[in-house]
Amino acid sequence: MKPIVEFVLVIAGITAALTLIFFAIILFVFYPAETISRTDIVHVIVSFFIMLVLTCMFFIIVLSSATYLLSKAYKNIKALIIILMIPFCMAISIVSASYLLDEPVENIIDRIVSPSDKDKPVSYSAKKSRYSLRSKPITVSQEEFKKVFGLNENLRPLEYLQNEFEDNRDGTITDHATGLMWQKSGSPNWIYLKDVPAYIEKLNRERFAEYSDWRLPTVDELKSLITENKQSNGLYINPLFETRGFNFFWSSDNRSSGGACYVHFNFGGVDWDDDYDCYVRAVRSRQ
Repeated sequence: MKPIVEFVLVIAGITAALTLIFFAIILFVFYPAETISRTDIVHVIVSFFIMLVLTCMFFIIVLSSATYLLSKAYKNIKALIIILMIPFCMAISIVSASYLLDEPVENIIDRIVSPSDKDKPVSYSAKKSRYSLRSKPITVSQEEFKKVFGLNENLRPLEYLQNEFEDNRDGTITDHATGLMWQKSGSPNWIYLKDVPAYIEKLNRERFAEYSDWRLPTVDELKSLITENKQSNGLYINPLFETRGFNFFWSSDNRSSGGACYVHFNFGGVDWDDDYDCYVRAVRSRQ
């Protein structure tokens, strides 16, 4: 029993070292622009070591059984474990990075396989949008508000889109499903309705993310970001987007009796106000 335990502990040590090395390579070589909190990293590492302990226990049971049943099988299983150690470590590091970065496993694998493409702009022309959303502002009356915007009695969407988000690593997020590029964070502070044009003009003057065609989104466009269920960030919007204290965002649509419409991600709905202090999340059309 003692040689088996010693062998498993050696394998566990090598596995831990290799996995942490692969994990560090993924984070700092393939995703150098990511900002990750220490707490998140600690959670991933603790989870990994718990899994490693469970794996060691499994190996000890398997090797002990093989030794008891047949010594030759024991040697074969040892060799197999050594052979599978490297892909096992790579798989664990990729899964850990996926959890930490909130990035699909397949995206991480693609970036590792094609590292030369990680800094290239995405070729959007090859991917056709599945939804076409209204981009021109409209003015609606209070009576037709729910009908025009497709809302239920609680002012929440009647239908939800299947988004295809991609973090562009430049402060923007692209939704391939709608063909829209969004600010990841939006304005740093609340903005009164009368000051919104100045904020949009500033984004375009300074060429935010190298573009100068940013605009205020319509309700239809903002509504496309609302999720049916509350997400891990406690809001009705994908966690890829950075959040604010009160996640109310102005739209370019107006109410006939005065004021503008806004979308709130705290409750996942649409409302209006004369001059509420909301944030701004600018958008641009890729096509």
